[in-house]
Amino acid sequence: MTGPKQLSDLIIEKCSELGFSDAGIVSAGFLDAESGHFREWLSKGYAADMNYMLNNAEKRTDPRLLFEGCRSVIVVLLNYRQKDYNSCISEYACGDDYHQVLKNKLEILKRDIGLIAGKEVQMKTFADTKPVMEKAWAVRAGLGWQGRNCLVVNPDLGTKIYIGGILTDLELEPVVRSKVRTCGNCRKCIDACPTAALDFPGSLNSVKCIAYQTIENKGSIPDEIASKMTGSIYGCEICQNVCPWNERNAGNISGVFLSRPFTKLSPEEWIEMTEEEFQLACSNTNILRTGLQKMKDNATIVVRNKK
Repeated sequence: MTGPKQLSDLIIEKCSELGFSDAGIVSAGFLDAESGHFREWLSKGYAADMNYMLNNAEKRTDPRLLFEGCRSVIVVLLNYRQKDYNSCISEYACGDDYHQVLKNKLEILKRDIGLIAGKEVQMKTFADTKPVMEKAWAVRAGLGWQGRNCLVVNPDLGTKIYIGGILTDLELEPVVRSKVRTCGNCRKCIDACPTAALDFPGSLNSVKCIAYQTIENKGSIPDEIASKMTGSIYGCEICQNVCPWNERNAGNISGVFLSRPFTKLSPEEWIEMTEEEFQLACSNTNILRTGLQKMKDNATIVVRNKK
């Protein structure tokens, strides 16, 4: 019978074979400190109108509440960095919908885990689609630390990574990477944010965040935020682009997410786009759910600010 350590070793090996950039395993449990930070973040109104963040708050901080018998959390990272990327669309949205890409890979991993275990195993995948605190579990698995830009910093990859994983009732031996470091005295991300959305030492006010305003906000973007939009019409990666860990890992290029042709379009070209062109160009991407009118509105702001 395969023991917990051997199972863990085989799972990590499978993660590598499937093309995940890194992986770790940690025992499921209550995220005590993270729970306190999360509730404080909500109480400050930093979730803006993302009311779904209020749902399943208990489950978000304890995966054992998602299904009875959950014992282990398998966490995977997938690098999305592109070579010499320059676009008015954030780099993470340059290709196919990452939710689906991660889900497909995780479904294969689920199948393989069942074969390795040789028995029926209860598993649930997560990839920014379930009430799971992905970043917290990545940190617990030693895959990096949560930086001052609120993103997980992996010393071998930087911050341009997707996080996903599997919750399982398997009793696995933890595989925790020895990569825990800190941002030290660096505060480049905080100082570079044009809207001061980052609170020291590491909390994001979504109301002030250009990424939130250009993607999640269904209403008008406040003038004080809109006036700072000079480049991106979808998302914002200023706090990532100034991070020394991303500069250090600039050569670590992903081959999973190939840029779509729409990343070459200018804001002016987005304004002129038809609905038919939008549906064709953005099929199976994160951008599709935002809608063409929102993209046009964002592009109009950027063009106006250029003038």
